[in-house]
Amino acid sequence: YLQKMQRFDRTLASHALDVCTLSLIVAHASGVAEGELEALGAGALLHDIGYVRLPRNLYRKHHELTEQENAVMQQHPALGLAILRDAHEDREAVRRIVGEHHERGDGSGFPHKLKGNALSSLAQLVGLVDVYDGMISRRGGRPAMLPHDAIRQLFRLGDTGQFAKDLIEAAI
Repeated sequence: YLQKMQRFDRTLASHALDVCTLSLIVAHASGVAEGELEALGAGALLHDIGYVRLPRNLYRKHHELTEQENAVMQQHPALGLAILRDAHEDREAVRRIVGEHHERGDGSGFPHKLKGNALSSLAQLVGLVDVYDGMISRRGGRPAMLPHDAIRQLFRLGDTGQFAKDLIEAAI
């Protein structure tokens, strides 16, 4: 699947590798059980696989998306789950990471506006790393944020309840 992402867009594949690597580091720092690390790594690597089923020109767009374009982009978790279903991925943890990595602890995420205990802790971890990597990477025509500014933003996300503060502290 990494090759599929590479063919779709090189930045998608490198983002997947970065998120996977950072997620495993944060998992270690936050005490994730050894037995969960393989599923975490697989889920982190595949978290954005659904993008390969969207129009490449929409994914590569360098200016702000319209409401309709944003709604299409927000389908990538569901499209990712469909890809995993077709591949007979039976690890629930992997499926939940792909499906829930944009959900937030305060219910402000998507696609299902899940909150609190309804969220997979591994999906939250990958979601946080995904947000951080997005901040420190050039994306959509905007410059990369400096790491210390990104960390400040992560603390704000903890203050709003989007992510658990202990997870943010482990990530930092």
